[in-house]
Amino acid sequence: MAHPVRPETERLVAAAADALEGGDPEAALARAEEALARDPRCVPALQHRAEALFALGRTDEAIEAYGQALSAGRDDVEVLLGAADLLVNRLSDDERDRADLERGLEIARRARKLARKEGEDALSGEAAWLEGAALDQLGRPEEALPALDAAVK
Repeated sequence: MAHPVRPETERLVAAAADALEGGDPEAALARAEEALARDPRCVPALQHRAEALFALGRTDEAIEAYGQALSAGRDDVEVLLGAADLLVNRLSDDERDRADLERGLEIARRARKLARKEGEDALSGEAAWLEGAALDQLGRPEEALPALDAAVK
């Protein structure tokens, strides 16, 4: 069962999302942190905080923040996909190491499994693509191809 979110917290989460979409990560971070002050386990606020930190170039903090979001939203496919995407695609080569790719692969596989279970084909495809990308970057193209093929089906 999802964690209930109060209306004021929902408003702050929506404002954080709007600020991220509008290219204002400082405002997004402020709204996400306000929401978390009211509800420290609010999964969308945790995810928006992670995304805002990354947009501000605070990569290590963003990775840590995604860890918090994953702890609170263990079965949240959107959080899983966001964390996997960060680790697999969005970190620069000098920021990412093999452990990040392995972790991203593990998270993408979990997201794919949950998305399939929930009947979310588009999210399952996105997770499969992330899985394939991680495998390819890990030098395992023979394993990447089936995942990438599943992503387009």
